[in-house]
Amino acid sequence: MKCEKIGIYPFNNDCNVFLQYSDLISSDYRICELASLIGWGLTDKKVQLYSKDYQIKSSLQEFEQTVDSLFVPEFDVSEQVENIIVNEIVNYIPKISKIMCFAKLTDNNLHRLKSECNESGKCVLYYAYENNKIDDNKPYLKNDEVYLEQIDIPIIAVAGMWENTDKFITSMVLRDKFLKEGYKVTQIGSRKYCELFGFHSFPDFMLNPEISENKKPLLFNRYIKNLAENEKPDVIIIGVPGSIQSFNEKHTNHFGILPYLVFQSVLVDFLVMCTFYESSSPEFLEEVFNLCKYRLSCEVDVYHMSNLFFDMDEILEKGLIFTNKLPLEMVERTIEEKYSESRLLVINIHQKDSADKLYNMILDKLSNDVKIMI
Repeated sequence: MKCEKIGIYPFNNDCNVFLQYSDLISSDYRICELASLIGWGLTDKKVQLYSKDYQIKSSLQEFEQTVDSLFVPEFDVSEQVENIIVNEIVNYIPKISKIMCFAKLTDNNLHRLKSECNESGKCVLYYAYENNKIDDNKPYLKNDEVYLEQIDIPIIAVAGMWENTDKFITSMVLRDKFLKEGYKVTQIGSRKYCELFGFHSFPDFMLNPEISENKKPLLFNRYIKNLAENEKPDVIIIGVPGSIQSFNEKHTNHFGILPYLVFQSVLVDFLVMCTFYESSSPEFLEEVFNLCKYRLSCEVDVYHMSNLFFDMDEILEKGLIFTNKLPLEMVERTIEEKYSESRLLVINIHQKDSADKLYNMILDKLSNDVKIMI
């Protein structure tokens, strides 16, 4: 079977997962080229791609290898910069057969991409945000079925207090560790391109407004049940999209409804909660613990504290969300100084030995569970 050769543009820091876990990318795909935007600090940077040296390009026209598909990751830029990105992609369309776009584009840029692909006669556009209709992976549910199926496989959930708190990379750390230890893993990821890594993206039917909210937990329950029966895994890992609650009355983040529906669908055996940086005291995480216990019916087993920092002064003054990325050394120091004596377990997944520590925490808890034999 032919391997699909992929180029990534515009490469950003969120794409590092493709470098870090290139060995987990499905054999159906191969990342061959990377290009970023000048000014992002990544062009001409030397990285390891499939254990080989690679230098990130500054333009698609600099690609040395022929690629079949262009992968466009999520990005958060001004409309002016988005126009620059789309111009670059449009000029490259004659050389490729598919665009996989996971960035939310303006209507004008989306229309332009569609038109250019249609005119090319060979390039197909997959736009991730137009695929949330009732789809093939929605399980069948009889009208009178209002109960949850029991799932006799241990379920690990990775949820977050906010976006960009390392949910996906934490899930990948767990996947990598369990696979290397010889376990069979069924996984549902929080991003829309998980199939590139050989597992399932979060099902579209859970985002479909045509399906009632009270039906979605039943559908997701059947979806996980079907995966468990068909794939016969040793463990199931669920990356939960979105955040578990609103930030404030202006920034609701969909009120944490999607995570709530997921936790009503299945019984989670181990919960990793990814949170933003909090240096004041463990009291904040105690509140999160109680929130999860009483709202989600699941206690937090371990917290991953990311380096995402909320600038509360700016938020209160301007009413907008302002965030920064702190040095990981600062996060590690805070965990050691503020949380080492807390009853709550706090780690940073980027720390050395954190993957082993998290893996052992999970085994310790599940070793007495009849669902799994360690």
